[in-house]
Amino acid sequence: MNDYQIYVINLEKDVEKLAHFNKQVNDKFTYKKITGIEPKQGNIFLNKGQLGCLRSHRVILEDAIKNNYKKILIFEDDVIFKDTWENIQKKINRFLRAKPHLLYMGCSQHKWENIRLRQFRKKRPIIQDIHIKKGFYNPLYSFGSFAILIDSSIFYILLRKYVQEHKPIDNYLVEYQNSHRHRCIVMYPNSVIADVSSSNTGAPRDMTTMMKIFRWDKA
Repeated sequence: MNDYQIYVINLEKDVEKLAHFNKQVNDKFTYKKITGIEPKQGNIFLNKGQLGCLRSHRVILEDAIKNNYKKILIFEDDVIFKDTWENIQKKINRFLRAKPHLLYMGCSQHKWENIRLRQFRKKRPIIQDIHIKKGFYNPLYSFGSFAILIDSSIFYILLRKYVQEHKPIDNYLVEYQNSHRHRCIVMYPNSVIADVSSSNTGAPRDMTTMMKIFRWDKA
């Protein structure tokens, strides 16, 4: 039995995406389906897709708090499993021993080297690289919210960010991970990736190109 509640976000119109998700899962686990929110328009900070995504994740946090869940695993419906669920579970259980606040099954890593950290009170910027360890790395400007496990210790912290609705959810998560890197983990190679050839939050991208940039093509 899992020590975490699993959620899947799916817009009502995206019937095929949910069918594809279920085909991949093949009844290996049960989950709570969250009907994705589709606002009529965005706000001055976010387009309507970004705003809907953020609000959908907010609904999940509120539900998790209400039900006193200790950990939650959120999948967006456009994910692609690169590994079996059994192997992913083993990896999750391994990394949970470190008690991470955020555990990414996969992410969109745009840069791997010479990443500039924003330092508001220091004249010289801090430049860092991603350091890959045994099967993982600590995130640094690691984007994506398509396959992420969240510990209850930060539910309220994230919720307070989400209600502001000033940034896409990725940016709020990056904001947290950059200041708590040692408590955040990204599985590497990624066990779960996203189909970026179509998107409800932004422009579609070429899957082959992005797989190379994000290193999703690694075994």
